[in-house]
Amino acid sequence: MKIQSRYLKLGVGTGEPKVMTLSMDGTPTYSFKLDYKPEAPEFYMYADLHPWMGKNLSAEYCGVEITELILTEEPKNDIGEDMRPLVHFTSPWGWHNDPNGLSFYNGKYRLFYQHNPFGEQWGNMHWGYAESEDLVKWSWVKDALYPDNLDATMFSGSAVVDAHNTAGFGKDAHVLIYTCADNREPGFTQNLAWSTDGLNYQKYEGNPVIRNLAQGNRDPKVIWHEKSGKWILALYLIGEEYAIFTSENLKDWTEIQRLTFPNANECPDFFPLVTPEGDEKWVFWEAGNKYLLGDFDGNRFVFDDVEREVSPREASPRLYAAQTFYNEPKGRRIILFWETIQFEGAPFTSQMSVPCVLSLVRDEEGILKLKASLVEEYTDRMTTLTEGLPIWFESDLQNPVEVDGHIFRAVNGGIAVDDKVYKAKSTKVSVLIDRMSAEIFADDGTMIHLFEGKFELFGEVKGAEKAHSIKL
Repeated sequence: MKIQSRYLKLGVGTGEPKVMTLSMDGTPTYSFKLDYKPEAPEFYMYADLHPWMGKNLSAEYCGVEITELILTEEPKNDIGEDMRPLVHFTSPWGWHNDPNGLSFYNGKYRLFYQHNPFGEQWGNMHWGYAESEDLVKWSWVKDALYPDNLDATMFSGSAVVDAHNTAGFGKDAHVLIYTCADNREPGFTQNLAWSTDGLNYQKYEGNPVIRNLAQGNRDPKVIWHEKSGKWILALYLIGEEYAIFTSENLKDWTEIQRLTFPNANECPDFFPLVTPEGDEKWVFWEAGNKYLLGDFDGNRFVFDDVEREVSPREASPRLYAAQTFYNEPKGRRIILFWETIQFEGAPFTSQMSVPCVLSLVRDEEGILKLKASLVEEYTDRMTTLTEGLPIWFESDLQNPVEVDGHIFRAVNGGIAVDDKVYKAKSTKVSVLIDRMSAEIFADDGTMIHLFEGKFELFGEVKGAEKAHSIKL
């Protein structure tokens, strides 16, 4: 069959996944695992075939040729759409987890993410790709990066804009830095892919740029350090161990430091912010929302031992594996979390958080902390309460607040939604409500909690001091 439509439509179930291989012009090219059930599918998944348009396609499942293949121009699923969030990004189909490659490039915000196009569980890691002009509405673009093979899948990473053409891919090239999670030799390595149009990405022929250093080392986060004129890369190694590297060209990396981050795990981020007193402090972040504050001179990160976190890592559902945007045009440090909200029965899983601006503040004890505030693109859209739109309310919870049957209230030692209790020093909160979740900004935004529950968005809020809807 000649590929004249972009997507291969596949009926799937939730049983044990097995190997399907797609051949292009007779050559085995693309393999992945899924529970293929064309006769009695629980839902449909889609293989994005845009790299192979015009080629002849054949397929095998468990070594047996598939005689009937369905191609379509658009991935469509009607199941679960009444649960799909309005202002939280969800993948059009399939599993998704960590945000990757968050950046602003060629006039748009770019969101890559861990994507399994072939099931509602983790696996077959690709880099899904979406874009936005305003941080509110996201449009699916494509699967941007594919696994090299079944044993070399795509794990998390970051993106930069190479304004000085240090890597030689072209001035202002968009460069993705990712982990190739190869379970064979040479093991997990760090690699580059690049684009000059923000649409078509090719993997660097000289990969890997950092070879395997420890079992499962992964999740490279890269930024440009203006004072030293070098790229800085933070990498998770193993256990509670991380490493920091420098480079002049994104290809040749020198390790400058290893550090132990107690009770931390994977997905580092590393960036500077300004204190209320006007001093620069560097933030070293890990997947479970703990962070270190310290000083960095381009050669060494020196940090204090104060325990800090933005959201409890033990919470369920939880916020996890957050990353900040590179090259944000207004100079803001914007963060996006993966939120482990479940959409039972839907062909898509979990959502991204709403984007928040990070700043440094001091609490009542004088301790320096990160504060997360809703980006102005959301606050500028606030309007009178309107049915069918996301809801934002503010309250000190001295009186309970009711939204669509869910009760937000003050309790001893914190706050509660229905029977779920969250720790907080103050009962004053700001809350953003979408179809399946409520994000609770407590303690002046230095603590974020996530509540999972269905909201009909009737446009009614009882008991709040301030309440608005957000125009889409």
